[in-house]
Amino acid sequence: MDVVAIQQTIIIIRMINKIKYLIILFLFCSCEKEIELQLDEGQDKLVVNSFFYPDTNFRVYVSSTKLITDNNSSYINDAEVKLFENENYVETLNFESNGWYTSISVPNYKNNYKIEVKQGGRFVYASSYVPDSTVFFGEYSRLRTCNTQFVFSQTDYKLSIIDNINEEKYYQTMEGFYFQIQEEYNYISDPIVLADSEISYNPRSIFFSNTLFQSDTTHVVISKGSVSNATPFTNCDNNIIYQDFKIPTKTLSKEYYLFLKTWVKHRFNQNSDVNLEDPFSLMFQGEPIEMYSNVVGGYGVFAGFNKTEVEFIFIP
Repeated sequence: MDVVAIQQTIIIIRMINKIKYLIILFLFCSCEKEIELQLDEGQDKLVVNSFFYPDTNFRVYVSSTKLITDNNSSYINDAEVKLFENENYVETLNFESNGWYTSISVPNYKNNYKIEVKQGGRFVYASSYVPDSTVFFGEYSRLRTCNTQFVFSQTDYKLSIIDNINEEKYYQTMEGFYFQIQEEYNYISDPIVLADSEISYNPRSIFFSNTLFQSDTTHVVISKGSVSNATPFTNCDNNIIYQDFKIPTKTLSKEYYLFLKTWVKHRFNQNSDVNLEDPFSLMFQGEPIEMYSNVVGGYGVFAGFNKTEVEFIFIP
């Protein structure tokens, strides 16, 4: 993207933001929303959550649904949690505390796992797997430009993935980088990222499938920019050599990937810090969405993944 065009775009965005914060003061004073609350008085359902990966013991959190008027704790301390590997019984998890149950075994690559949870006449189960390891390579470049008021910076991250495209695969990277679309400019044009990562919901990571991969070696490019105020000591020398650094990158099970697809939308629709940094978005946020769950007979997510610390090398 042309740097001058980016500068002009950022300045316009900041002017619009100042105007919209004035508008919001008037809108909030006169807007209200009535919600018809329908309480389900049926039997509570078990909620089971666990994300697991190699070299770490299984930890499963068991709780129960409850009415919003119920102030009691929802975690379950008397459940029976059984673990199976490739349909073979492995062990019954040990109760830890406050709804947490742990195993003495660890997950292995390419194996399928299942948990069965019983409590008070209720029974639920869920299955997932640990995907095989993936070969990643990373590199990045950075461009800075200045004027008398602002310093603009754009960093281009290139993640190379070597994997079998004949198998359904899912990935997550840049976790915690926070891709906010209002204040920062994110020139993300890679079709792989645009197709899957729900960029319009300000995700805190980039996740995608290999649906659009053309070969066993694929390059995914992610650009992230920022703007700051210039000072008399601002240095815009683009000959600076930056240090290499590592970015956690995951290969996901399908269950983990489907959970992320709904989680970023749910989080964006709540009164979280995403919305607080842009209060104007509260005016147009949607209703809470139905979260993905693979727990049969209840709610929650049981999903596997593996993770790698990918070193990103600076390319001048």
